[in-house]
Amino acid sequence: MRGDFVMLSPFDTPLVLGPLAFVAGYVVAKVGALLTRRAKVPLEEPDRDRRMRSMDAELRVAQKKLEEATLELDQRELRVAELHAEIEALRETQVDVSSETQSLREQLRDECEKTQRLRTELSDRAEQGIRAQVKLRDVETELSLAQAGSDAVQDEIDRLAAERDELTSRLQALRQHASRADDKDAGDFALDC
Repeated sequence: MRGDFVMLSPFDTPLVLGPLAFVAGYVVAKVGALLTRRAKVPLEEPDRDRRMRSMDAELRVAQKKLEEATLELDQRELRVAELHAEIEALRETQVDVSSETQSLREQLRDECEKTQRLRTELSDRAEQGIRAQVKLRDVETELSLAQAGSDAVQDEIDRLAAERDELTSRLQALRQHASRADDKDAGDFALDC
């Protein structure tokens, strides 16, 4: 039996040992993997379940947040639509207000011009009124002077009439006195004749 064994040369040894080492390494790796997997499978399963539950919870939270975000987005879209409608209404109102403002400005300008004309007319009338008052005062002054002159003339006429009456009464008294004196002289003259 010894003779059946062939001796390998130093150059043939690596050729035989290489594939044997490879096969041995492969077998050891597979056995190690089997042992490791069997040992890890019971340990990994609770972690995997826990991770799945965690991922389910995260998925539910994400779905809820998605629903809330969708609801909020819908509400915002409604609010945006409302705001667009309000903006359109405000634009229409702005057009109306602008035309009304322009109309009011024109009316205000017309009223200001009318007020200015009325002020000018009032000023002219006030000036005419003042002139009329001055003329009235002048006329009143002239009238009071004329009245005073008329009163003075009337007083003078009354004084002259009283003086005439007095002179007339004196003249009559003198005539009577003279006629008495003439009668007395005539009687003396007649006595003398």
